[in-house]
Amino acid sequence: MGGPLAQIDPIVWVALIGLAGVLVGHVITGWSKKQDRDLAALDATVQALREEVNRLTEKVGVLEGKLGEEGKRYRAALRWSRDLHATIDGMIPLLPEGVGRPPIPNPPDIIRDDL
Repeated sequence: MGGPLAQIDPIVWVALIGLAGVLVGHVITGWSKKQDRDLAALDATVQALREEVNRLTEKVGVLEGKLGEEGKRYRAALRWSRDLHATIDGMIPLLPEGVGRPPIPNPPDIIRDDL
């Protein structure tokens, strides 16, 4: 029953167990520190993305406001051009006999369907 391991002094056993505990603790601490670094990097990335989303959200709001204003101006210009066209069409019959109808320019293709 007295093999070679039984002959090792109990103090050596305690030292070996303590060494094993230190090594395990060191490995676990290293993992924990790596996870902390990874988490800090992830937090920084998420914060940067949040700031970018907020910046883009504000930019979209500004652009939507401008688009709304441009749309209002475009619709007002279309109303005015329709009124002008109706006025010109109403005045053509008033031209004296023998006077040819003046050419009315065609609207640009981009707004033709809107008129």
